[in-house]
Amino acid sequence: MGLMQVMPGTYQDLRKQFGLGSNPHAPRDNILAGTAYLQQMYRRYGYPAMFAAYNAGPGRYEDYLHRRRPLPAETIAYIAGIAPGAEMRFGVEKVTGKSGPLSKTDTAKPAKADAIFFAPSAVSVLFVTRTPPSPAPD
Repeated sequence: MGLMQVMPGTYQDLRKQFGLGSNPHAPRDNILAGTAYLQQMYRRYGYPAMFAAYNAGPGRYEDYLHRRRPLPAETIAYIAGIAPGAEMRFGVEKVTGKSGPLSKTDTAKPAKADAIFFAPSAVSVLFVTRTPPSPAPD
């Protein structure tokens, strides 16, 4: 629902946790809910696995990790769109040459953030950006 595409049950849980309003489509509350949920997924799974858990749901991502159930193509496309190259870590056989989940250390190691933006009050981390290092001059 709304800008951050938060599921109704997830919004209700986050609403109680952070004192958000009753309208999940209100931009401020929807963005705060979505970023809080992203932060939870980041703390639980690290980068870039947080995006798979956010898009497919943590239960579906757990199935991928522990039962080798492939992630939906929509989730892999989503990851490719927001973290180019990261989709290769999620068992894309034609790219990686192997299928199935990588070890927890491969998928859950948080990346170094270039910039962290803080949200007011209830939600602490709003967004993390990553930029590749500039090539060294010759």
